[in-house]
Amino acid sequence: MAKGFSGGTQTEVAVSKGSVTLDELLARRGLSVAKLAVLAEVDAATAYQIRAGATRPRATTIVRLADALGIGPVRMRAICRATWDQAHQETAA
Repeated sequence: MAKGFSGGTQTEVAVSKGSVTLDELLARRGLSVAKLAVLAEVDAATAYQIRAGATRPRATTIVRLADALGIGPVRMRAICRATWDQAHQETAA
């Protein structure tokens, strides 16, 4: 199922102001986190933790999530990083 993942430069994975969040992407696709987990063949707890910014996903998980959402892995990685950064910025403040 996974297509493969190659690393990108900081520029490629940078998230712009117009970027979509994972919640917004799920809403656009009409998916719940639980359904995404099933489609991506990842543990539901992992998907919920990624959504909350509580964990950083492995490359294979990023690829699976990206495939399930119909987006590229670089974009998925950027969304995951932004989610992580936001969650940890709020706890540091």
